[in-house]
Amino acid sequence: MKQNIAKTFVHCNNCGADDTDLVTVGHEFEYDNTTPDEFPVVRCRRCGLVYLNPRPAVSELSTIYPPNYFSYSLVKEDQENRSSLTYKLRKALYARKFRGDLEQCPGFREGGTARVLDIGCGDGRNLNWYKEMAPGRVETCGVELDPKAKRIAEANGHTVWLTRFEELDVAAESFDLITSNHVIEHVEDPTAMSRKAWQLLKPDGVYAFETPNIDCLDARWFRDKYWGGYHFPRHWIFYTRESIERLLARTGFSVLAVYYSPNPVFWNWTVHHILKDRGWPDAVVNVFHPVTIFHNSLKTFVVLSVFTTVELVCGLLNRGKVGNIRVVARKTQCAAA
Repeated sequence: MKQNIAKTFVHCNNCGADDTDLVTVGHEFEYDNTTPDEFPVVRCRRCGLVYLNPRPAVSELSTIYPPNYFSYSLVKEDQENRSSLTYKLRKALYARKFRGDLEQCPGFREGGTARVLDIGCGDGRNLNWYKEMAPGRVETCGVELDPKAKRIAEANGHTVWLTRFEELDVAAESFDLITSNHVIEHVEDPTAMSRKAWQLLKPDGVYAFETPNIDCLDARWFRDKYWGGYHFPRHWIFYTRESIERLLARTGFSVLAVYYSPNPVFWNWTVHHILKDRGWPDAVVNVFHPVTIFHNSLKTFVVLSVFTTVELVCGLLNRGKVGNIRVVARKTQCAAA
């Protein structure tokens, strides 16, 4: 564990203000090879955006994303047990979303092809599923920071650039669809990310992404450092529907749809954090292990099923607002602000 890592103080990414209230202070719960430092979560008094401040400096990315970070081995886990019910249900859920993304692309909807870019593609699991939606009609590309994950994705037929998305050097208007799955909350500057997406999308191109929804009941109930969606210290900005729509409007997009969906993984992480912090035996804590929850096992199926049910009940009590928020937006013809 590396103590006193380099940190950066920032202003609100949505409105630029530097006037905040403290929400909570938290630390790493999930890995034992990153940093024990504590990080404050604050809320902007002007626009309500919630974010980490100070947060790890970009120079510390290799510290806070260890080699055993879960998204670097998702394809490997899938290959180990693709016949499992967990894998089949997870794939069916994502396939429905991905098909909807593709159908929003004008060329694809008319029977043509779509060029897709996945930001933070990891080892390419989502790209594999996009390609499977319409064999021969989807060209898959990705941006990734981990060399090992990049090699795995490329071995599965995807074009992958080893760089930060904001620094990606490709021609403007290169893609029909740009997507990311729980990435925007990790990046240094979501406004720059959104503007870059606008630049790289073709006219009427689609920008679709998911992120934690801090306007859910579990985020309120466990706001004092335990909420799994904090993912300390890797999640840097926490959105609501209103703050996402404000970001997209400022950067040249019109929102097509906003969906909420359960995120049982956050519930799993929340329970893990509480038990671990209160000194419960490892045998109990590891039932909710933050990494093995992504394995395709019977235990995973049972745990995720229970927490999905809990999420759905919470959604009934909170006007449908649960732990995941998915936004699908279209590039407008005006220049990004």
